[in-house]
Amino acid sequence: MARIARLAGIAVSVGDEGSRGDGHFFFLRPTYTDTAVVHPSAPGYLRLAHRPLAATLQRERDKIQSYGHAAILEGADFLPTVFETFGAVGPSAVKFINRLADEVIGNGTSTMEDQPTKAFIYRSIAATIQKGNAQVLLTGARRARSRLSSAYSE
Repeated sequence: MARIARLAGIAVSVGDEGSRGDGHFFFLRPTYTDTAVVHPSAPGYLRLAHRPLAATLQRERDKIQSYGHAAILEGADFLPTVFETFGAVGPSAVKFINRLADEVIGNGTSTMEDQPTKAFIYRSIAATIQKGNAQVLLTGARRARSRLSSAYSE
């Protein structure tokens, strides 16, 4: 998201873990964000799995509790951007993406790579999450293969 903002001439500061989140977007109204991708089928979220977006909403609440107050003290909004590995998007992330798209369009960029700005943002995020999912699967397959070959060599 920072790359997209920078392409449209929006100032962004991306930092390390800290008290204000990991992305500071200097929109008309400064907005801080902290991003997470949750896997709703993970053991820690199974108790919530019966409700749509429950894992995402829980993670949003955790992030707001961690970073929201610091953003307010600095006169900024805090919108956590939480996504699920299965593709769902949290409500605060939707607000942030809408704000990002409005700012990009306001800076004169109505399309990116021949796509409407908002569609480009969502597709970029989806591709990034799928790449992460593939990396997790590849890492798991390599570890399983390594364990299997170790078991046969003993």
